[in-house]
Amino acid sequence: MTDTFDTRANQTMARHTKARRLLKAYNASDAEERDTRTQILSDLLGTCRPGAWIEPPFFCDYGDNIHLGAGVFINFNCTMLDCARALSDEKGRSDWSGLLFGLTGVAFGGVA
Repeated sequence: MTDTFDTRANQTMARHTKARRLLKAYNASDAEERDTRTQILSDLLGTCRPGAWIEPPFFCDYGDNIHLGAGVFINFNCTMLDCARALSDEKGRSDWSGLLFGLTGVAFGGVA
């Protein structure tokens, strides 16, 4: 029998609440606030290498499972369901063994 992922566990809820707070600030920030946006991405994501950028609005579950390499650009209105590790390298290529991009701009972490 496998363990289930409990989205209502205290630790999980704390990660989700933190992500919601940071996403609200990121998506409400002005285009000229690049330093603020860069800091929010650093606080939100598991890894955000120099030059990595996500154009708002951006949405995710937790953020800490998302790892972006240097120079990765993700255009606006992206949603990442990051219940598992989601990776992108410096050339913007995804680790396809763990990440699937849907046609609607939704990325699912941990899809085999």
